[in-house]
Amino acid sequence: FFLEGKTIFETGIDDDLVFYSRRIGHAPSVQPATGGYVDLPASTRILSAEKLTGKTPGGFSLGVLHSLTNREVARITENGVERRQTVEPLTNYLVVRAQQDIDKGNTIVGGMLTTTARRLDGDTAGALTRNAYTGSLDLLHYWGDRAYFLDLRALGSREEGSADAIRNLMLAPVHNYQRPDVDYLGVSGEAQQLSGTGGSLRIGKSSHGVWRYNGGVDWRSPGLELNDLGYLVTADVIRHSAELQYYDTSPGRLLRRRDFHFEETGTYDFGGEFLRQEYELHGELGFNNKCSVWGEGHYSPESLDTRVLRGGPALREPAFATLWVGGQTDGSKPWQFQLNAGRAIDLDGHSHYTEVTPQISARPFDGLRLSANVSSVRDVEDFQYVGTATAAGGSSRYVMGRMNQRTLSTTLRVDVNFTPELSLTYYGSPFFSTGSYAGFKLITEPRAAAYANRFRRLDAVTTYDAAADRYQVNDPGGAFSFANPNFSRRELRSNLVLRWEYRA
Repeated sequence: FFLEGKTIFETGIDDDLVFYSRRIGHAPSVQPATGGYVDLPASTRILSAEKLTGKTPGGFSLGVLHSLTNREVARITENGVERRQTVEPLTNYLVVRAQQDIDKGNTIVGGMLTTTARRLDGDTAGALTRNAYTGSLDLLHYWGDRAYFLDLRALGSREEGSADAIRNLMLAPVHNYQRPDVDYLGVSGEAQQLSGTGGSLRIGKSSHGVWRYNGGVDWRSPGLELNDLGYLVTADVIRHSAELQYYDTSPGRLLRRRDFHFEETGTYDFGGEFLRQEYELHGELGFNNKCSVWGEGHYSPESLDTRVLRGGPALREPAFATLWVGGQTDGSKPWQFQLNAGRAIDLDGHSHYTEVTPQISARPFDGLRLSANVSSVRDVEDFQYVGTATAAGGSSRYVMGRMNQRTLSTTLRVDVNFTPELSLTYYGSPFFSTGSYAGFKLITEPRAAAYANRFRRLDAVTTYDAAADRYQVNDPGGAFSFANPNFSRRELRSNLVLRWEYRA
């Protein structure tokens, strides 16, 4: 239902989307605060959904989607007494998208409106906003036989709810209004609405000839919020970028495709502070035998990370570099092999990351397709966030540690087509990940130029309380404690689907 005609609803800025269909029917939003037993629904039931999509001969495209989701309740048992709590209110969603092609598609003008309306009660009024609105406008124009393009997008959002709900939204990791080292933000205890804007402008050459290029800017203001019915990772960013590409598909003795591009990106926050610079070089070669190889290098000088301390001050991060390589055999053959591998290091020599992922796909005979991959990851982070503790007097203590994480995962997929109307699909993905922490550090000067001056080591003043599974820190600046951050996670995700199309 949600995939049919979905292209009409696709608009946003890079990976941030105005509409993300998985928001409808998502896991409940409210997590009950209790130490007892909780029977929590895994998802929100969709009571109804209607959709209309289409395009007229005159080039006008329309998409309308409406859905109503259920009020979900958790059962909580504390000291032998059971109670019920609303964890997701009855919610109404509406998406309207329109586009008009002009001059045989050389100009496309579009707009989108989404609304989210919740019927809140005493359990949810302080946690969720009552109404959420987003609107967007977009213009895509080609000229020079569609060799050159101008892509312009603008969007805005508005959230309405109780003062507690808006305050919770401001404190959320997407926004981090509580950051103590900036003067243009601040958490309001009285505001009952939150608004923001976003947009992008990109211009360049995208076809005709082997050289292509583009450049532009994009932004998301601190108050922009899309996550009620869309997808937004981070607000409060302004970014410029430029890309130069060499793309050649002329046949040669060995090669049928050559693709190289270089990209530069710079990021600022809305206070005008420069956060990071990034450089990326990517190359791919396609051979006449339909095999291909690729490589990618990435470099970022020292940067300021405004998110890593979860609402704390910006933290200076070391410069780092990554290198990824990969290759695959001919995908049209009954057997295909693929290998991807990568290595990342920070240039101070304290952290490193390694990943290797081999994959095999096979079609032994018509009607059967098999694929499997294994991913092995080793991640050593010397400056990994552990938690924010509160010391005597109410001051915050930001604790980092050296994390050693190992992850092993595999994915198996089997597709069997017995007839054109009858098929069987299996998907299975076991996942194992363990992480241990040591070398705990207390952030003292987050912006210090020298790495060692940004923190004070806590080894000599830290003891582990096994009964509480917490670390106790007798720091001269005030005692505090934090939970044991070590973790071990094992899970198996799988599904088996038998599909029978009994009537065309």
